[in-house]
Amino acid sequence: MYVSQIRAKALGFIVTYAWLMSFVQLSLFAWARSALGAQAAFYGFAAVNLLGVMVAWCLPETRGKTVDEIEVELRKK
Repeated sequence: MYVSQIRAKALGFIVTYAWLMSFVQLSLFAWARSALGAQAAFYGFAAVNLLGVMVAWCLPETRGKTVDEIEVELRKK
């Protein structure tokens, strides 16, 4: 099955990407805090997190579904 063959490589890529984005976020926060002040940096990052919550709210639930079921559901839209 194609999905099983790439799962390990995809997960490795995702973990690497997550660590890279964590580094970028910490670096940006340090810069924003010194350039804009702690309060503005906090509210800016809070706004980005709120946007992420709104995107996650719009995505369909996939827990307990097979890959085939997810593909069928996404093709309907």
